[in-house]
Amino acid sequence: EDIPVISPPSRSESMRSSIASDDIAGVKRPKCFYVAREILTSERTYFKGLLLVEKAFHGAIKTYNLSNKTQILSEPVMRVIFSNIGELYEMHKGLMIDLEKRLRSWDETPRLGDVLREWAPYFRMYSTYSIAFESAQTTLAQWVKKSPELADIVKRVESTPPCKSMAITSFMLTPIQRIPRYRLLLQDYVKHLEPDSSDLADAEEALEIVSQAAAHMDEQCKKLDNFQRVIQIQQTFIGKETIVSPGREFIAKGPITYINDKQKISSVLHLFSDILIVARSTRHGLYRVQFKINVPQMKVQDRKTEVLPNGFSITDQKLYVFEAKGAEEKEKWLEVLEEAIKRSTEEQAQHMNVVFPTNTLSTLLRKKKLRAQAELEVPAEAKVSSTEVARQSDEIDTTMAPRRLSFICDTEAGLDAFCQTSGYLKQKSRIYELWRRKWYEVSGLQLFSFGHHDDKDPVGFQPLRGCKVSLARVVS
Repeated sequence: EDIPVISPPSRSESMRSSIASDDIAGVKRPKCFYVAREILTSERTYFKGLLLVEKAFHGAIKTYNLSNKTQILSEPVMRVIFSNIGELYEMHKGLMIDLEKRLRSWDETPRLGDVLREWAPYFRMYSTYSIAFESAQTTLAQWVKKSPELADIVKRVESTPPCKSMAITSFMLTPIQRIPRYRLLLQDYVKHLEPDSSDLADAEEALEIVSQAAAHMDEQCKKLDNFQRVIQIQQTFIGKETIVSPGREFIAKGPITYINDKQKISSVLHLFSDILIVARSTRHGLYRVQFKINVPQMKVQDRKTEVLPNGFSITDQKLYVFEAKGAEEKEKWLEVLEEAIKRSTEEQAQHMNVVFPTNTLSTLLRKKKLRAQAELEVPAEAKVSSTEVARQSDEIDTTMAPRRLSFICDTEAGLDAFCQTSGYLKQKSRIYELWRRKWYEVSGLQLFSFGHHDDKDPVGFQPLRGCKVSLARVVS
């Protein structure tokens, strides 16, 4: 089938000619109007790109799947590749209509801040897209090589006039760049508003929300990058040591000399947000753990002596003495260790003082003494750690109140939610049809499982990117 030629709504063209005629008539307008018009023009251009990706490209794949017995891409793979681009498209469709209406009636209502303030909270949906982007591009490239049909669709989309012979991946990149662009445009708009403008408060609030959304995107991307780094480090350790843990962030790594009973042992420090691992190198370039120290309980002290001019100590319940290669390196370690202790202590204090909202579904089920069975659908391409099955059915027994049930929910406009929660679940084994009770924690985009809530190290984890969770049934 032919790839549809797409274009923005026709009223955009009439809006454009309306503004142009005002310019020709010599109507003088304040500078903020021209910035507002630039915002609308930028939105039109961006929306064309969303149309191309969602309707022409994504739509062509859906059409092929419906009209053929074999699918080019399965639904889980399409969720990985396109993430929440459909929701972004619908959101910007409404935003563009509101911007056009406001610019059309600018003489009667010369303001734009209130429109942007209303839509700005939805920009946090971009975190979902941003986090999944690298995996999406890798998956797309792999499937273009695998599937001649998909490669043909890509070729035909890229040959359409709206694409202008540009790679479709370049249009899929534009959402990553959009929030910083909004921030720049809003800064310019606020700059050109009069101090007594009725639109100033709304515009400044919109700018603040957009800035927070940009920071949120950066933070989520950093967390994902850090988690991947922790996984890579896990692979460099031999034995049964578990390095991957919920919320654990890598901070620093470097060679050190560990002083034990006047013996000098060449070691390597691996500093994470909650733990310091002292390890020895093996002949194969891997590491074996010597011992671990909990960061919140650590105390660091400079122990410079004639024998150890670059020595320092770390104390928790025991005293550990180390020697750096030089004075500069010792100062760096002292600084980074002190900072890690401070940050870990502050995070613990914040966590103890947080009052979490109640899980409405959980409360309802507990009152009714019911149990909910939820299904976690995992893409076939997703890697599963340890013995976690690719498709799981978890029975949530809410008649047993867990020791701790915490929610830190940053909702993405009712769509994807970045949550952190924990509690006991019963996991159904696919092979033996048995239910096993485990402690689960969701952190970022990872589902961790523990044998018990007091366990520090998880027995397995499941990446949640591309997964779909649904409530299967409620039983008495």
